[in-house]
Amino acid sequence: MRPYHNKVWTCAITVTFILFFYTFSFAQTENIKGVQFKDGSIVYGRVVEMNIYDIHIEAKDGKIISRKFDDVVNFIKDIGVDAKQEVKQAPVAEKILQTEMRGVRFKDGSVIYGTIIEMNINKLIILTKDNKVITRKFDDFASFIKSELHTWEIGPGISFIEYKEPDVMKEKGTMIGIGAAYTYHNGVMIKVAGRYSYGLVDYQNSGTINNIDDIIFEIRGLAGYDFRASSTVTITPFIGLGYRYLEDDASGKISSTGAGGYLRESNYYYSPIGIEVVNVIDGDWSAGVILEYDYFWKGKQKSYLSDVDSGYNTVESKQNSGYGVRGSINIKKQTNRVFYVIEPFIRYWNIDKSDVQNLTYYGTVIGTVWEPKNESTEIGVKFMIGF
Repeated sequence: MRPYHNKVWTCAITVTFILFFYTFSFAQTENIKGVQFKDGSIVYGRVVEMNIYDIHIEAKDGKIISRKFDDVVNFIKDIGVDAKQEVKQAPVAEKILQTEMRGVRFKDGSVIYGTIIEMNINKLIILTKDNKVITRKFDDFASFIKSELHTWEIGPGISFIEYKEPDVMKEKGTMIGIGAAYTYHNGVMIKVAGRYSYGLVDYQNSGTINNIDDIIFEIRGLAGYDFRASSTVTITPFIGLGYRYLEDDASGKISSTGAGGYLRESNYYYSPIGIEVVNVIDGDWSAGVILEYDYFWKGKQKSYLSDVDSGYNTVESKQNSGYGVRGSINIKKQTNRVFYVIEPFIRYWNIDKSDVQNLTYYGTVIGTVWEPKNESTEIGVKFMIGF
């Protein structure tokens, strides 16, 4: 009888173990996991897939519910489960798609650039560009830094400008305008930017002329490379080509001493050479500094002296030497859909005396003229919105 009893006990223990294991497993799978969203809603079910754009949840009735990942606030378990209990995410959701993702920003303001190789509601595992594996708590996660391969910016600006020809004359006034830019970032940086400004300036020499119409148009193309100095700091040296056009239209105006005004056009061709340093301060805030030297290739000045007297010729002078410098500080706020930038700036040009040209009156040379050595300083601020 002893062998029979032994078999019965063995069978009973085996059945009990199987029932216990099944009950435990059933309880684990039936613990309703869910996701809480920013609008306060909760979707209960099993997370079957998530990436930096979407999260897909299989509800109890088998329906697949899709929501934006940016709207996720927290991962939860069924009511009654201790929130401090370790919660394991469904294995199918542990992998996150890498498409168009540069890194992760955490609540302490730090940023880790690289590729997410595993993610669940307990941890993030990130492979950096230098092949280091970094693990952080999911609770510390703030947002994904998506690869903003293409960004567009547009916005207004206001500035004060002063133009001086030492010991000859000066003009000063306020300019209001609009700027726009397109930027491509993927390690390599490519940027095309332009601006248009209009304002009224006052001329002062031995006499004065007020409210002269001034227009500035500028377009630039830049190329550079992003270097990660740390988890929060990016350094981007750049070089490019630029063109600046200024129109100073005093035609039809008479100075306080009776001298006639005329239209003057200024054309600068130059290469910006500079560096931009951006530091992520906290979460979606960042601050940057841009320092730039502008290598002056050439300039061309056209003075429409026929506006004073139809007998005079239009003088076209060439400028062959000079330089420019500029700098700015930009403060950026990133949101889910757009970003905002405020950027105070200063721009300075110092251009040497031009070549000498003939001045004619009805075709007869009566003298020579040139564009004097000059400098201009523009100080202002621009406000941009980007997407």
